[in-house]
Amino acid sequence: MTVGLIVRRNPDESWRECVQRVAGKQGLEIECLANFDDYVAAGREQDRAAWMALYDWDCLDLAVE
Repeated sequence: MTVGLIVRRNPDESWRECVQRVAGKQGLEIECLANFDDYVAAGREQDRAAWMALYDWDCLDLAVE
């Protein structure tokens, strides 16, 4: 069994839109988007920046496989 924190992006959305959608479930879209933008500006890949921004605010889903 594998357990991990994940974020899943819908096929029709950007990573920024994904962060907004996922963080919005907890009312944290402004905070997470600010972190996402900072990570991208610092040179992180967008997928990693999305994971990190959501991790910072405890918005990632727990996956058990």
